[in-house]
Amino acid sequence: MCKRYWENYYAEIMKSKPAVPMFYAQGEDGTLYFYHGKSRIRVSEHFKPQGRTYGEIAAESIRYVAQERKSGKVIAPAS
Repeated sequence: MCKRYWENYYAEIMKSKPAVPMFYAQGEDGTLYFYHGKSRIRVSEHFKPQGRTYGEIAAESIRYVAQERKSGKVIAPAS
C-alpha cells in the first residue's frame, strides 16, 4: 500500500509540472549541443556506438573501488 501511495503521489506531481524539452542539435559550425530547457551544453565527448555501455563502465568502476578498498589502497572520504 505504501509503495502504491508514493507512486500515485509522484505521478500527480509530474502531471502538474510542464515537460522540459531535452534534445541534441548541431550548430552551423558542426558543433553538437545538448539542450535542456533554456540551457545549452556543448558536447565534446561521447560514447562510441560500438563501445561499452554506461552500465558496464559503472559496474567496472564499482568492482575497482571494492577491490582497492579490500587492499587498503582507497581511503573512505571524511564525513
